[in-house]
Parts: sequence; structure tokens; C-alpha cells
Amino acid sequence: MHAQSSAPQARFELKVFACEVLRDELMFIAANVPHHLDIDFLPQGYHQEPRQGRLELQSRIDCVGEGYDYILVGYGLCGCLLEGLVARQIPLVIPRAHDCLTLFLGSKERYLRMFEDNPGTYYFTRGWLRAIDQGLADRTGTDLSMCDLPQQGAPVGLEIDRRHLEGLDEEQRRYLEEELRRWMQIYTRGVLIEFDQFVCVGLRERVRQLCESRGWKFECVKGDLGLLQRWLSGSWTEQEFLIVPPGHKVVADFEGNVIKAVPQ
Repeated sequence: MHAQSSAPQARFELKVFACEVLRDELMFIAANVPHHLDIDFLPQGYHQEPRQGRLELQSRIDCVGEGYDYILVGYGLCGCLLEGLVARQIPLVIPRAHDCLTLFLGSKERYLRMFEDNPGTYYFTRGWLRAIDQGLADRTGTDLSMCDLPQQGAPVGLEIDRRHLEGLDEEQRRYLEEELRRWMQIYTRGVLIEFDQFVCVGLRERVRQLCESRGWKFECVKGDLGLLQRWLSGSWTEQEFLIVPPGHKVVADFEGNVIKAVPQ
């Protein structure tokens, strides 16, 4: 597959919008990138509210002023969150990723291999746990070990958590509670994605306990920052990244490329 036009090796002004779960990894990489990066982190959870997430991303993109060469969007397809996102005057650069797990694992190919080998796997990272903890503290003050974990890679229409039970009648509540139990039963294995660059005391043991409390097998795998490194540094190949020209929008691609750009 031929390469897209990549950003020349010059200092570029890059506006970055990314999910909060990527904060540690992106800030680590940003320290050694030759371009000027203006990074905004958005709250974790938009993969469960894809329409709201898309509207928020589009609003922020539309507010980016002149002076930036590219807008980098740090999200995967994430329950169609990117579907319909429009590039206005500035091109968008988006990793070809099914969800944020691709970004932590280094490639969509590795993501698919791991998913096919062990489809019933729930993945953890330091940023993922921190964002969930914050969300739970804001909403309930309860501990993660006592609560349902947010879904990962859920089909559209099943992205639900306990917030959706509030204000429902008994029949609706019973239905959604059953859906929550059903999707949790899909998982049999919990995997912590670890990076040599980040050491967090007690993280492995905490994830192990979370898995044991749910009857899941626990494992660790090595993370790979390569995809994120190439994304921030401007090494954009067609295989790994989509460059959305002005006046085009993002749509899902079902032929292996995850996403593609079409005229608006």
C-alpha cells in the first residue's frame, strides 16, 4: 500500500484532541516531538455516548483557529464516534483504530489478532483505570471493585452503564440490568497493558484483584507506543493513518481500513 503525503520534516503547528485515557502516553511522547503540539484531553466515556462524543469533537474542531497545519484526533472508531466527523479548513489526521486499545497495542493488526485469539478479554491501562475511578467518584463516591466496569467494544445500542438506570420504570430497569449482566458474562479474561516507560506501584495487583473478583483469568501484555509516536511525529502512512482533507467527512470502512474520508 502506497504512503499518503506525510508532513515534511519541519516544525508544524498541530492541534491535538485526544481521550483522557491517553494522557500519560501522549505527554511522554510529546516531550520528544519536533512539532509544536497544542493538546486538549476530553473526558473518558464518549465511546459509550458516541453521538455526544462526536458532537463535542466536531464543536472543538470547528473552533480551531487559523495557524494550525493539522488537527490530530486521538480516537478510534469507538462505537461509530468518528462517523460523520468533518474536516473544515484544516485537515484531520486520525489513526486507523477500532478503539483506544489499538493505540495502546501499536497497530490495528495486533489488536485484531489478540481479539480473534481471545475475544472475551477486558483490557486495562493505568489511564483507563484512573478515568473510571474519577468518573465513579464524581457520580457515586463508590469504589471500582464494587461496581460494573464500563463496556469495551460494545455494539451500538448496548453501550450502557449504571447511569442509564436512573429515572427508568421497573420494567425498563430490569431489562437494562439484564443487559449489563449479559455483557459482563462475555468476559473471561482481564489483561493489563503495561509500558516499560511507566511504573505504577500496585497497579498489577489491583487489576489482578479486579479480575479475581469477577472470576476472570489475569494476564499482562506489553504495550507499544509506536503508533502514537508516529501519529504525533508526522510519520503518516496510508496503512496506519487517515488524512481527512477539508470538506470531507469520516465514515466507517469495512474493507480493512477501519475508516475512510468521503466528500461532505
